[in-house]
Amino acid sequence: MLKKEIHIRLRAARKAAGFKSAYDFADLIGVPRTTYSQHERGDRNIKDDYLEMYAKNLKVNEAWLRNGKGAAFLNPDSEKINTLSNELKANDIYKQLNTHDSQILDKELLIAITSLLFEKIQNENLTVSPNIFANTITEIYCSIASTTEDVHQRLMMVPAVIKPYLKSFN
Repeated sequence: MLKKEIHIRLRAARKAAGFKSAYDFADLIGVPRTTYSQHERGDRNIKDDYLEMYAKNLKVNEAWLRNGKGAAFLNPDSEKINTLSNELKANDIYKQLNTHDSQILDKELLIAITSLLFEKIQNENLTVSPNIFANTITEIYCSIASTTEDVHQRLMMVPAVIKPYLKSFN
């Protein structure tokens, strides 16, 4: 990943470290919420002292956080690695959809699809590879987004469109 994508790695590392929200992490380390949120969104450059603090508190290698080189974690475990991998893959899907579609990505729809699909997979004890999971999200998104521009209608369609995909995961 390019240096300009520090914010993507920062968000993924925060989630992998178990912080559900940017505010939780910012509060814990004593950084103003707006500052940290701007760093994580890529709206503000990250000074070296902040980068060092983030790496230390997230227990990731500073070089990885800074430029994407080397191992991400100081003490990796499978759960952290899976969370990080899924976050980075989700970002890649987001970029692909924005690049290849002329429409603006409906973030709320993407979140609804991802959340519901993940919940259904867990509840039904299905095993799905990250690539199949990502491709399924993309297919469902494109299917729904091409049918209507009404945001409410799109969200209402999610459960019905997901159902046939679940059968293919067996």
